Amino acid sequence: MTQNPQSSRIGAELRALWEKATPLDQARYRLGDPTQVKEYFALLKRKPGGFSVIGTVVNVLADMAKDDIPIESEMRTTPEERGRLSRLHSAIDDHCIERLQRRELVALGYSIPRHPDDLPRIVPAEILTLGHINFGSDSAKGDGLKFEAVRVIPAEAFTEALPVRNRPGRPSNRELIKKAYVACRDEGVIDFAKPQRAAIELVRARIRAMCPTEYGLGKGFGPEVVRDCIVDDFAARARNQKL
Repeated sequence: MTQNPQSSRIGAELRALWEKATPLDQARYRLGDPTQVKEYFALLKRKPGGFSVIGTVVNVLADMAKDDIPIESEMRTTPEERGRLSRLHSAIDDHCIERLQRRELVALGYSIPRHPDDLPRIVPAEILTLGHINFGSDSAKGDGLKFEAVRVIPAEAFTEALPVRNRPGRPSNRELIKKAYVACRDEGVIDFAKPQRAAIELVRARIRAMCPTEYGLGKGFGPEVVRDCIVDDFAARARNQKL
């Protein structure tokens, strides 16, 4: 099916955002708490046993310190420092997850299975939790959804690049839901072969990212409300897809 110009433009904007975003594994450091990250890398540069200084860590260290990574293999930290390093590692991961949950950060990734013409999608915050998120592989999975090549961007940058195009005056919650649904639908991020609940969470994630103030009020965007707004269109498209 041929995409209309509007869908193509939005898709191009979404892909451009993903390309500029920070890979999940690096985002926990680059978008993390500066004090925690600075202390973590100061300890890590002393090359403690059991902690790797390859790949992402080397890149971030080089950017932050602007000097070479020590290559000594000698253990240079105390047990207390290694314990502190372990706690900092967990705290940095937790801080990133908390920011994703508070919708201060938006995660974009590719749904699995992935196809050549796929566009990145907003990863629902519900699966960006401890046990579902894998920083090392830039992936997340849960509730029947799987995403790879996950990247992270601050919510304000996402909203600025893909604003809600509202009519004059403040839209109702139902109008916001329908706008978010149409945007997700036209971008091709909704898979009508999957259960409707997956589409509902994608729509709610879009509203959270694009309208954090309205969503933060905590009313009017529950799963049942969203379902009531999209059920007819979703059901019709799901039936057509089976024909």
